[in-house]
Amino acid sequence: MAAQSSTDAGMLEVASVSSAVTDISIAAWVKISSTGRQHFIFENGVTGGFGQGYGVFVEAADNKVHVDIAFVADVAGTTVLSSGVWYHVVVTYTALNWTIYINGSSDGTGAGVPFALDANAKTTWFGYNDSGTTFVKNFNGDLAEVGFWDRVLTGTEISNLASCSKKPGDLTTNLLVYLPLTSSASFGTNQGSGGNFTVDGTLTQTTPPSLCGVVTNFLSLLGTGT
Repeated sequence: MAAQSSTDAGMLEVASVSSAVTDISIAAWVKISSTGRQHFIFENGVTGGFGQGYGVFVEAADNKVHVDIAFVADVAGTTVLSSGVWYHVVVTYTALNWTIYINGSSDGTGAGVPFALDANAKTTWFGYNDSGTTFVKNFNGDLAEVGFWDRVLTGTEISNLASCSKKPGDLTTNLLVYLPLTSSASFGTNQGSGGNFTVDGTLTQTTPPSLCGVVTNFLSLLGTGT
C-alpha cells in the first residue's frame, strides 16, 4: 500500500528520534517528481537560524543529494538525480565525516560536526524542512523504505539495502525509525519511544510500486516550494 498526500502539508513528524551527533545512518528510496527545486527528504532538528540540526535534501541548483549541517557545512554528492527515477540514498556520519551513498556506492564525503539539538529544535520530519519560522522546501515525489539508526551502517548493509536483499526493518541494531508505510493508521514506527509518527496533511493509500522487482510500500508527497 502506498500513502499519497492530497495537500501541500503532507509529511510525517515525531518528537526527536535522537539527539545523536556521533554515529548516524539515514536510508531511503527516493524518487523526485521534478528537477530544479529543493526536495527535503529528512530533517532531525531545525536546520535554519532558530535551532541546530541536520538534514538530507536534493538541491535545486544541481539536483544532487546534499547534507545540511546547521551553521557548520554543506556536503554534496556527485550523482545528478533525474525526475521519475528511483534512487537508493544512504547518508552516514562518524568521526567528523559525512558520506553520501547512491545506489550502494559512495557518492560524496565532507566534514561537519553537528551541534547538539537544543530544546527548541527537537523534532524529526520526513518530507519537510523547518527553517525555524515556517516549513519550506517540501519534498515532492515518492519515499520508500526509510530507516534511521544511531550507528554507522556497514558497506555490506548499505549494499544489501540498495539491492533490496534487506529492508531497514531487517537491520534492527540501533534502529530508531523504520518507515514501512504499512497502513494509513501507522505509516511509520519510532522504535526509540514506541510511538508512531504524526501525519500532517491528508494521506490516502494507493497501489505499491516495485523496487528491485520487490513490491513495497511508499509515501507520495505533493509538496510545493523552491
